[in-house]
Amino acid sequence: MKTAGYDIALLVNERFLNQLAGALFYSGFLTINGSVDFYNGTLMLEHQVQDFRKDLSLALEGQVDDDLKPFLKMDFRFKLTQEPMIDFVQDASGQRIRFSLGMRIYFWLWQGLEIKFDSSLLFSAPVIIDTDMNLTADLTNADIEELLLKYGSSMERPIAEKLDGIVEEALHMYFANHTIEKRLSIPSISCIVKDVED
Repeated sequence: MKTAGYDIALLVNERFLNQLAGALFYSGFLTINGSVDFYNGTLMLEHQVQDFRKDLSLALEGQVDDDLKPFLKMDFRFKLTQEPMIDFVQDASGQRIRFSLGMRIYFWLWQGLEIKFDSSLLFSAPVIIDTDMNLTADLTNADIEELLLKYGSSMERPIAEKLDGIVEEALHMYFANHTIEKRLSIPSISCIVKDVED
């Protein structure tokens, strides 16, 4: 089919975006559980472990009693507070899908103290729609465009910067092992216009 120079025109409507946003929210998208061990210099996310703040770990080595080591571990959890807002954008690298969302972030430290913050996150990722009308968003190459943690005025800046670093690193670890796949449910042209072949 030829229309205005294009082989086919595809309109992704609001209903599809709502379905995708709802599916992500209720499937636990961006629900992240992890921990940071400052003594060992590791950041753990589910079954992934990577180095984190090794400079601090090396400085603490041999300086902390075994009884105090659990106090150098901090657990965390991220959870969406509502369905994400989704948009499609075009840039120099091609088609991308952009997500704007709110999260609640929990930190547990010192073997029981809980602190929590609200956060807003804006990120985008490359998107591909194949010939079978399957949409795939490649989160491995996601770009975090904006990350805002709402600590309140009492939080000291050096501590806030360290927590920002933990959150950003955990997001990158999560993105590195996730993709979004969704089939586009649209009627064929032959169903709309009689006697037109797909």
